[in-house]
Amino acid sequence: MKTEEENEMASGSDVVFSPPLYIQRYQLVFDVLTQKCQNIHKIADFGCAEGKLFRRLKRMTNVEEIALIDCDDYSLEMCVHESRPLPYDFLFAERDVPLKVNVYKGSVAQNDSRLENFDAITCIELIEHLTADVLQAFPDNIFGYIRPKVVIITTPNIEYNVLFPQLKNTSQLRHYDHKFEWTRHEFDNWCQSIVKNYPEYSYEKTGVGEPPEQYSDVGFCTQIAIFRRHSDTDSTDDITDKCLNYKIVDTFDYPKNTRIHKEMEFVDWPSVPILHIHRGRFGDKTESFGVKWINGELSTLDGLNGVPLSEVLLDVMLRLGEATQNEVNERGVPEVYIDLL
Repeated sequence: MKTEEENEMASGSDVVFSPPLYIQRYQLVFDVLTQKCQNIHKIADFGCAEGKLFRRLKRMTNVEEIALIDCDDYSLEMCVHESRPLPYDFLFAERDVPLKVNVYKGSVAQNDSRLENFDAITCIELIEHLTADVLQAFPDNIFGYIRPKVVIITTPNIEYNVLFPQLKNTSQLRHYDHKFEWTRHEFDNWCQSIVKNYPEYSYEKTGVGEPPEQYSDVGFCTQIAIFRRHSDTDSTDDITDKCLNYKIVDTFDYPKNTRIHKEMEFVDWPSVPILHIHRGRFGDKTESFGVKWINGELSTLDGLNGVPLSEVLLDVMLRLGEATQNEVNERGVPEVYIDLL
């Protein structure tokens, strides 16, 4: 579950998730990748669902590529919408490197050579949705084929379910599509089997969603395993057989910061009687429009056909301006010129 269903499930009990549990999961993943890992440049999120984790991953300004992978068409449609760059991402790019985002339809049990040399894999509330055969193939793809530096896996802790009124004294699981939910011991046994079969990895366990103090013995609501490959160097066993089992759904490119933005101080616009903004050149002619204040409100002079402007928009224009020029016109009135790129 990656939505607010757990908060709704806790209604009427002593359990309070603040912030909501899914946000706690995303934030922990982000903190691990940004604060406890080095040289993370490529990330794959299996079971990406609607792509909400991507909101945080794209803040990592040194990440070069993110793969978002799911097998559900509706989720992928929402994920495409979530991962599409906004105008802000182009106007005020703050990235150290360009970012490529690929949205794939595929299974975590399948190999795909496009994930070669990926540094980090995230599986947020995924494994409990897997059938037995897919779950069995899961470790070989992640730990044997891709071999990332770090793998973060989250899954429900069934011991916590006694605190949910709807689930107490029932065999019901938290979500209709869950194939299983593990105790802490069962999850630990599964993690131990992975490091036994892939000894270059070790793991640590943590979690989010602390129980009320009087129920501390049930553990975290979400249990989390963080696997790390012992070697800090990239894998020397490059993937030789190119296999393309995933279907590309969409791809996006986020630009890097290609210029140094001026330190922007918001202008006291009412103190600027006339503002000229140059929008572009046509031969030797510069198209421009003027703006002035009338009775304390913005009014366009020409070039915008009466489209109203706001102070925020003007400040954006100033920040985008390549150069500014202050002049005094023939009537002694100060004017500001901004040349837009």
